[in-house]
Amino acid sequence: MIQDDVIWMLVGFILTLLVFSYLFGDNILFRLAVYVFVGVSSGYVVVLLVDQVLIPRLVTPLIQGSSSQRLLLVVPLVLSILLMTK
Repeated sequence: MIQDDVIWMLVGFILTLLVFSYLFGDNILFRLAVYVFVGVSSGYVVVLLVDQVLIPRLVTPLIQGSSSQRLLLVVPLVLSILLMTK
């Protein structure tokens, strides 16, 4: 457990140094840190969206809900699929 904390502390320290490298001008190290932060935050938002919104409010009622609930949830499901294929 302590080794995991040391590893994450080292990763945080390195990313902090990469962000502070912007003081020397816009460089590849700063852009790398920005890309990592944007990618991690986007992935986190997607996981939260699927876990806390889509599964409890769309998938579970489609599987366990009544026929009237299923009929009402078909419209958001179709619109979501159309939006994802855009």
